[in-house]
Amino acid sequence: MGTAFGSSGSSSDSTNGAYDVVQLDSDGNSTAQPSGQSINSLYLTAPTTPQAYNGQSVSYNEYHNPVPKIIEWTVSVQRELGRNMVAELAYVASHGYALNFPVDINQVPAGKLSPNDAVCTPGSTTCGRPYPLFQGISGSTNNANSNYNSLQASITQRLSHGLQFNANYTWSHMLDNMDSSGWGGYAGSQNFQSSYNPSANYGASNFDVRNAFKASAVYDLPVGRGQRFLSSNGVLDRVVGGWQVAPTIVWTSGSPFTPIMANDTSYAQAGALYPDQVGNPHAGQHSINQWFNSAAYAPPAPATFGDVRRNSLYGPDYLLLNGALGKTFHFGEGISMEIRGEADNVINHPSFGLPNSAIGPGQVSSITSVTVGGRTMQLYGRLSF
Repeated sequence: MGTAFGSSGSSSDSTNGAYDVVQLDSDGNSTAQPSGQSINSLYLTAPTTPQAYNGQSVSYNEYHNPVPKIIEWTVSVQRELGRNMVAELAYVASHGYALNFPVDINQVPAGKLSPNDAVCTPGSTTCGRPYPLFQGISGSTNNANSNYNSLQASITQRLSHGLQFNANYTWSHMLDNMDSSGWGGYAGSQNFQSSYNPSANYGASNFDVRNAFKASAVYDLPVGRGQRFLSSNGVLDRVVGGWQVAPTIVWTSGSPFTPIMANDTSYAQAGALYPDQVGNPHAGQHSINQWFNSAAYAPPAPATFGDVRRNSLYGPDYLLLNGALGKTFHFGEGISMEIRGEADNVINHPSFGLPNSAIGPGQVSSITSVTVGGRTMQLYGRLSF
């Protein structure tokens, strides 16, 4: 004889979805007896005690997750300068909304910041977290915005008299609540103080590079066969003729960063604590040993947030100059050999990374990394026939 379960009840049934216990005899005949218990009692229920989840962190996805949107607009004007040169001036802008705002929604709210309310222990009744059964609850609230404005100027020379080049300059300013361009470290630092107030985190984007100049050129030196100088001497043509140079340059102003308190006394249990600004962070001269004036910042009062804006300071400029020099030798009909030398960071100029942004005893705003390595060179040849 065995036991099986059936169910009865409907929206108007007084049994309220109670289930029946069905008895099966050896011949397969069944008889049903009401159990008097709801069918829901057969399912496991979530624990309701703090001890069940304390010490664990979880992640989440919004049930109604808005789609991030970006609106872009551009106005440009071009002017021809002679037959082979064009200049362009453009205004480029964008506005994004419903963007990712990856924060901890179980952060202790500002109104409950205190040494007592921030402590979450098993069985605690004073835990300041909105969901005291958990520790961190990470995800994205998708309520961030971004604004980008730029003025872009460029000039382009089509190949003429052995020279072609392009040079452009961009002044821009990008503001947002949080950068979340991709996985891993592509977004940069994702600092925040308050999970519940995105506008308090509105400031310069990690990608806010105010000034950027880029240029590249290819130039056939005007000597040798078919050129302006030494075109009739075959020996000199083989030595000095047919050389081509191709330099490129990239120069940008520095990237922004946020000073952060090394010791977090906010008791928020999530995010980063920004300091209070009490002086001029730009006092003195920039150096790799002390990039900004750390004495311009002070720790906020315990159980409060700091008043410094996100990404309010900027790091060192970026400069990279590359170059190439090559020559093609011709040997009879359809046979040629190209020899080319290339160098990255020709002038061996170090471009430095961001400084230590921690504020506190023993912390110094020194720079210990570079974004451009030392000069590298290569030489190669190619035979075509």
